[in-house]
Amino acid sequence: MERLSEKIIQYMIKNSILSEDDKDIYAFGLTQMIRALLTIITTIFIGFCFGKIIESIVFVVFTALIRINSGGYHSDSPVGCYFISVISIIITLYLVGKQVFNVRLMMVLLVVSFVVFIKYAPIGHFNKVLDEIEVSTYKRRLLWTLLTIAFVEIIFVVVQKIYLFSAGGYACIFSMLMLIVGKYRLNYYYNNKDKKQIMNQ
Repeated sequence: MERLSEKIIQYMIKNSILSEDDKDIYAFGLTQMIRALLTIITTIFIGFCFGKIIESIVFVVFTALIRINSGGYHSDSPVGCYFISVISIIITLYLVGKQVFNVRLMMVLLVVSFVVFIKYAPIGHFNKVLDEIEVSTYKRRLLWTLLTIAFVEIIFVVVQKIYLFSAGGYACIFSMLMLIVGKYRLNYYYNNKDKKQIMNQ
């Protein structure tokens, strides 16, 4: 994707559409747009294969809204991130189809996930340490996101769209698991870093 973005940007610079000075900014933005477009196309395709397009869209939208503000585990490779997304969508649609969790159990898991988010999120990355202002901003956005999701989930139950309620619930559970893994990975990184610093002293 990076190579494709670079070729497009070079073409636009060559034809005087973009300035050479803004090359890196446009390349980053274009790469992100291509990734998002690929995720959307893949989501719709997988949903179509399962006959559950709306469920797949609910899952991806809820997941994106939560993870943007909560952070958590991210693969170091864009390809790895893509395949994690694909696998999570497939598993979710399978579980929704099999109706593995009933409404009461899903509500309990939703409450648990919300508690975990409120207690531990946001989680940064060892390449992106969050300062106090960023933590406060992401936390506030996350709380509003969770309230919105809770409201939508209640509507799904009231109108008896349990399959959509389940898709949203799995998005919260998946995001919670990624948060936990991300926190463990970050703690592991800092613990090993401290040990290395002690050994080098």
